[in-house]
Amino acid sequence: MARAEVIAHTMALTDTISPELVSRIGEHVASVLESAPKNAFPKPATARVGAILNTTAKDAREKVLEALFNRDATFAGGVKRAIFAFGHIPQRVLPTDIPGIMRDIDQDTIITAIAAGMAEEPMAAEFILENMSKRLAEQIRDDAEARSPPAAAEGNDAMARIIAKIRELEEAGEIKLLVPED
Repeated sequence: MARAEVIAHTMALTDTISPELVSRIGEHVASVLESAPKNAFPKPATARVGAILNTTAKDAREKVLEALFNRDATFAGGVKRAIFAFGHIPQRVLPTDIPGIMRDIDQDTIITAIAAGMAEEPMAAEFILENMSKRLAEQIRDDAEARSPPAAAEGNDAMARIIAKIRELEEAGEIKLLVPED
């Protein structure tokens, strides 16, 4: 309340300001804004490091994050919030968005990602299956269980394709990711 009183009183003092002074103040503010250095990168460092770690194997990602927390916990916290990997799907994607995400991904990729996810990220794999049509989910589950486990690189690639599709839809404004809890 005290701040509002100060602002209200300050407004009363503006009655005697000349147009020339307002113009000079405006010119000064504009020159300060124009002289501010431009950022070399459109996204903050936390988002750029998070994007790199999104494509990194889980074990390596965890080691890098641990090292970052030891060096700079604030920066590491920002990086951790920027990371979005297959295992984050249940916490960050709305269940109603799953059908739209899966619509443009070929079935072999989905089957491979689910097969890999059942071993590496079972909660994410189940979340995806639970939020698809029952018939399609049963077919994908059966196909994923029937195939031999995918090689690590093949599984990671399939999961990365799903993450890439989610990011693409988010950037296009078609879906909105939930904000991760700390």
